[in-house]
Amino acid sequence: MMAAFAELERDILLERTTAGLAAARAQGRTGGRPTVMDADKLAAARGRRANGESPTQIAKALGVSRASIYRHLSSAGTAVTVIPREPAFQRIAANRTGVLRMRHVPPLCGQP
Repeated sequence: MMAAFAELERDILLERTTAGLAAARAQGRTGGRPTVMDADKLAAARGRRANGESPTQIAKALGVSRASIYRHLSSAGTAVTVIPREPAFQRIAANRTGVLRMRHVPPLCGQP
């Protein structure tokens, strides 16, 4: 009996929430976190990427995160290619206790 009342209450709550969101949408309000990339920043990022700047440099110049640059440029149709890097550490061997020993490998010339 209590489960039936709980289910009814949940359905009513869901209907009210859906109606409230629809009313807010009709008034022009949208929910969620505001985006950091406006149209001007996106145009600047596209131009900088076309000039050959890296996503890290673009992010620093525009004051946004690197993830935002990747997200917005990939959704805008501008592909961001990621250059694969060599691993910084190379596996040597595991000792008797099973602890893996690693050796630092310096990066190749020209890679950050």
